Amino acid sequence: MKKLLIVGIALLLLPLFGCGKEKGPVVVVHCDGCGKALEYPADSNVTEDWIILCDDCSAKVDRD
Repeated sequence: MKKLLIVGIALLLLPLFGCGKEKGPVVVVHCDGCGKALEYPADSNVTEDWIILCDDCSAKVDRD
């Protein structure tokens, strides 16, 4: 009975830890400061034509 209870609890907890959140389709663009690849949702209409900076490069620009 004790083993059955443990297995039942494990099965109930499995969905909480078994799967991560699945990301939808993404578009990959590159930072104009360092070239790091950045992912944006595919429906965001972001393209390589945009001027995009990663967090590190953006912080450098904000300090200057």
